[in-house]
Amino acid sequence: MATACTCLLGSGGCATVRTTLDVRVHDTPNGPVRYEGDIVGPYDDMDELVDVACTAMMQARAGSEVSGYCALFFDDETHESKWVISHVSPMREGVEHAGRTCELPGDPAAPASKSVLFLGAALEALNGPGWKWQPTHFLNQDTGETWGADTLVFDVASPGTCTVHGYIGFSRVVTRRVDGGFVPLGAVYNDHGLIQALKREEQSPLSSDR
Repeated sequence: MATACTCLLGSGGCATVRTTLDVRVHDTPNGPVRYEGDIVGPYDDMDELVDVACTAMMQARAGSEVSGYCALFFDDETHESKWVISHVSPMREGVEHAGRTCELPGDPAAPASKSVLFLGAALEALNGPGWKWQPTHFLNQDTGETWGADTLVFDVASPGTCTVHGYIGFSRVVTRRVDGGFVPLGAVYNDHGLIQALKREEQSPLSSDR
């Protein structure tokens, strides 16, 4: 669900409130960083996380020129290995079809320290009708090095659609969500964030736990 029903005392009903994409980060003395927000979770699995995020992002995109969003996520062992979204950023379109970027913290626990994630890929206008955007890089544009944080990329440029790509910083594997599962598309093999695509026969669904 991407909406919440807030009951108002004496109103005789409930007011439906849209899920917002805001995430608030709080330091806790002698404890882990705490994340708060409608979209944070925790979620039982990645399928639930992606479904909720897609619905919220398609709602947020309505009436705006935003083409998509990036979200940092992690496996929160303090919640019995449930999944949490720790930061959300809108995508930006580069000038003269230079590709898409997001501004995200390199460390989810330090939200004020952000870097530009360069995702690359030319716009549809350069590739013809029916072409679907997908990232060509996971590059920290500030350092020139490969991106390190686990990240989900949500493309909501076409009304009513949400295409999701995933990136795992440790393995550098890039995936796309297809029919409820994540299928590997490629991996970053160098230190400059460039994705090398897998051959079609090497692409097979991964467990929804990742």
